[in-house]
Amino acid sequence: MISRAILCLTALICGTSAGQKLLQGRDPFGARAEKKIGTLKIPKSDPAGTDIMRFDNGDLIHGKFGGLDDRVLWIRPDIDRLLRVKRDGIRQIVFNSGRPGIHSSKTSHVSLINGDQIPGKIKSLTDKHLILDSPVLGELKIPREQLKSLCPNPFNGKLAYAGPFTSDDWVLLTYPKVEKKKNEEQKEKVDQKEEEEAEVELPNWVYSGAAFFNARDQAPLVRKTDLPDTGRLQFEVSWKGRLNLNIAVHADFIRPIIPEIDGGEEEEGEEAAPSEDDDESPEKKKDEEEETKEDDSGDPAPKHEILWDLKEGNALQSIPWLQRDNTGHSYTFGSSYVLNLSSYSSLYRCEFDDNGKAQIVRLDGPRVSQSLSETGTATVDLRFDRRKRFFILYINGNYAAQWTDPQAFEEKGTSMGFSSSGNCKVRLSNIYVTSWNGLRDSALSMEHEERDVALLINGTDRFSGSLTKIDQDTAHLKTAYAEMTIPVSDISSLELKKSTMADIENEKYLWEDDSPSILLFKPLGRLSLTPKGSSDKTLEGHSPFLGNLKVNLDSATLLRFNDESFDVTDWFNDL
Repeated sequence: MISRAILCLTALICGTSAGQKLLQGRDPFGARAEKKIGTLKIPKSDPAGTDIMRFDNGDLIHGKFGGLDDRVLWIRPDIDRLLRVKRDGIRQIVFNSGRPGIHSSKTSHVSLINGDQIPGKIKSLTDKHLILDSPVLGELKIPREQLKSLCPNPFNGKLAYAGPFTSDDWVLLTYPKVEKKKNEEQKEKVDQKEEEEAEVELPNWVYSGAAFFNARDQAPLVRKTDLPDTGRLQFEVSWKGRLNLNIAVHADFIRPIIPEIDGGEEEEGEEAAPSEDDDESPEKKKDEEEETKEDDSGDPAPKHEILWDLKEGNALQSIPWLQRDNTGHSYTFGSSYVLNLSSYSSLYRCEFDDNGKAQIVRLDGPRVSQSLSETGTATVDLRFDRRKRFFILYINGNYAAQWTDPQAFEEKGTSMGFSSSGNCKVRLSNIYVTSWNGLRDSALSMEHEERDVALLINGTDRFSGSLTKIDQDTAHLKTAYAEMTIPVSDISSLELKKSTMADIENEKYLWEDDSPSILLFKPLGRLSLTPKGSSDKTLEGHSPFLGNLKVNLDSATLLRFNDESFDVTDWFNDL
């Protein structure tokens, strides 16, 4: 069971953060855990290669992806032959530990009716086809009936974070370990084997396959991120149990230091020495305190502590930050806004007063009941304007709630965090932090049965009508009142009319296999296809939507052979 747990947990690391309170001794490939960050034991990088092949049973093997035919070709320097692995049982391949060597910072893309997102620059559009210059597929001709939307500037060109493609820069917050007293330790007699087994324990959050999984405790997962004053936090959450998720935004992770109270316990056999100050008058003590304050000979103890001062390096790590005696969002996230996502969502302002006392205020605002079942998946879209103290929440494209803070929030935190309360198991993926143009309309309100809708990057202007063509970086839109020409550089998105979209249930769009494979790209991009063959740099496949494809893997982060399972043995019940 121990070797099984170590092997599976090594798989969860995906070669990026290496170990989460495990890997004591040797891992399955001989890497000894030697370095420590926080309370995590960090092994050396696996010399076998940075690509990772993960199996349905949780096992993995490091190495180098060599391509595929009817089997996956795998290279390891410690094996003198090419490995040919049957595709059956392979869950996914992670390229370069989720860190593509080459990727574009551009976010222009088009969305298809099957959910695919193809990155690229729009060259032209007619009533029949769109021509896309894609960094992953080259010049691509897409039938117009397969298009759902065109997004030349989806985030006004500002993307602060997209992922998680790796676990880099994420931090797990834990409680400090309580040291036992000597007399208690002497009474305990623990078998050596049981001690070794105790070392192998699952962390509160596990990273795997471009997602974070939480299945135990309420330990927060946080990241130092440049959240803009006016922006959006979008992510996909899946859960088992009653959803109760806390999301912190604009968190500074700064809190006052609570002085430790001396319990007065002395070492056995020793007595406390009497103090000459015991009989001093209160006035004399006060004078001495004032003198101490004026004395600059020594460095005074800091009044506040900052989480990020404790962080070491960029690897996923745990930091003993949580306090057992001082609970609440303020002590966890510092000054921040915290959204509690549940059937009735709430927003809290968390901060400290001048005396260092935590203050948590629940903001008033209209709320709509959300039908969040015991198990489900939802796309969450939180839009905020810190300067105007305004927040609006959408779930699955529908309006859910909004709040306006009547009080100014002076703190300037830019970080975010997540924590799950209760017994709910949570999976987080597709996290995006972007700018926001101020548009308060829901995503669903942009869709229309008989009209194409153009939204400009200023966030206020939008026009509906018939998009007749795009050429020479100009969109031609025929409305009921005029024929308009709009520079593509001024357009955030174009939502195409539903009436002209193809029926995805049509038999010509059926897949050869029961479920297609999925390729993910950085910073964004999703492609469904049936793989036919591949080198280590290029993958060939077929899509009933796009036909035969030749995919450049330079910016690929993940090839998922089975898109139906959530992975990590479905929230690692004993793995």
